[in-house]
Amino acid sequence: MRRIARIPTAIWLLSGLAMLTIPAWGQTTPPIQNGQVEIFGSLPRTTSGEVNVEALRQTIQTQFARPGVQEVQFRNVSLTEAEQRVLFLSGDPDKNLLRQISDVVPSSNGTERNVTFRSDDFRARVGREEGQLRARIEGIDQSQLTDAERQNLRAQFDRLRLEGASDRGGNQANNRGGRGGGDNSGPGSRNSGHGSDNSGPGSANSGSGRGGDNSGRGGQHDIRNVNDDRREDRRADRQLDRREDRRDDRQLDRREDRREDRQLDRREDRREDRQQDRVAEMDRPDRPDRHERPDRPDRPDRPDRSGHN
Repeated sequence: MRRIARIPTAIWLLSGLAMLTIPAWGQTTPPIQNGQVEIFGSLPRTTSGEVNVEALRQTIQTQFARPGVQEVQFRNVSLTEAEQRVLFLSGDPDKNLLRQISDVVPSSNGTERNVTFRSDDFRARVGREEGQLRARIEGIDQSQLTDAERQNLRAQFDRLRLEGASDRGGNQANNRGGRGGGDNSGPGSRNSGHGSDNSGPGSANSGSGRGGDNSGRGGQHDIRNVNDDRREDRRADRQLDRREDRRDDRQLDRREDRREDRQLDRREDRREDRQQDRVAEMDRPDRPDRHERPDRPDRPDRPDRSGHN
């Protein structure tokens, strides 16, 4: 009987271990917190080792179909620097990951929808807001992009914000903190100590520990960080909108000024032409009147020289 009782327990433990080894992106119903769904772990891959774009599209579509979801975040994304450049900086819409998944991001009046890929080193986001397709890429080296490649990248989106790794500088630890602590050290940090994402109690997929992702102070810190990120994004977007609006206004003003100048020039030219015509007519000497030809006197009848009487 004891052996029989131990069998279900062993099966339960093996099942639990198997569930922990399943990639987190494969979870179909991650919790919705503050309108956001977070999916942890490596991105799906094809048999050839490339990122499985179709699997990502299906996952994103499934999550946005759930009521209340405004953002889908893929966290702890593990990509090489070469993969980051190919997936997020490509000027080819058929190769740029943000552009490839953008058509499954729903467009809703008055509500912003976003998909974000992030790790400790970079963040890439694409979203729809007010009928515009907007993208933001941070922390990826873009120094090797040519002007043509940069233009092709920008042409894929209505609004694109690019920030290289050097642009973010030391602000990453302060403004882009991990769940339950800073980026580099201390309890609950991402890279070391208890509660890190990869080892020990309170790991990313467990429900316990000081640095656990789904409970305690770590969850509260994460919600605050998410809200801070959103506020920062909205503030940056508003600044970009204002700059863009001012630039558009200046362009419109210049066009309007040039149009008015051309109209004034044409009116002035016509007025001057008319004045010159009048002056020319006034300066032209009067032509003398033609003298009337005197009437020719009637010719006398010629005598009849035919010899007839």
